[in-house]
Amino acid sequence: MNQLMKQILLVENSKTARVSLETKLTNTGYTVLSVGSGREAVDLAQSKVFDLIIMDLFLPDLNGYEAAKLIKSTNLANKPIVAYSSSDNPFDRAKCRAAGIELYILKSVDHKELMEQISLLLN
Repeated sequence: MNQLMKQILLVENSKTARVSLETKLTNTGYTVLSVGSGREAVDLAQSKVFDLIIMDLFLPDLNGYEAAKLIKSTNLANKPIVAYSSSDNPFDRAKCRAAGIELYILKSVDHKELMEQISLLLN
């Protein structure tokens, strides 16, 4: 399956960061749907099928940990969730594992590590 057929849900509350990453993903060939809150992510994950979810952790209304737990309890339990966060706190990494998040990546301006890991996860 080529990248054009891969569906990614991007969950990021910062509009600037969301647009930047969505542009990068789209230009790489992925189909991206983006939302700004944990509640929107859970609702969308229950109504659409995604190959991968990229989740910020510090979201309004429902944080990334809670959203991931809810998503993992649905039919997307086997779909990877990648935490993409600016926090380098080991406690946050542990919380991600407990929530069922498969991968934790620190945010960067060029998104290089994230893009490499997405390619590995989806190919």
